[in-house]
Amino acid sequence: MGNIRGYKKITNHGTAIKVAIPIIRAAERSRLVTKICLGIINAKTGVNRGDNRMKIVELPAGLKLIIRGRTSLQEIWVYTSIMNRERVKELLNQAFKQ
Repeated sequence: MGNIRGYKKITNHGTAIKVAIPIIRAAERSRLVTKICLGIINAKTGVNRGDNRMKIVELPAGLKLIIRGRTSLQEIWVYTSIMNRERVKELLNQAFKQ
């Protein structure tokens, strides 16, 4: 886990799971993203912890990312315009795959 700082981030804490850091950095660098809000980190339970995954849900204000690491889960909201939503999704998917 790491602390994230930046002018686009809005939240009272800046901790992100390791899997989410490259995705957050890509969103911060993009001019298409206006704000990033980090959600609470939840621990995954159970014996089968699984692989890293990312699910993207479209919202009126942008995108909701549900990022699963091996041992934890975090939701991140990325604010963008409706016109730029698809390009931002592609950008975040590329960052996740790297």
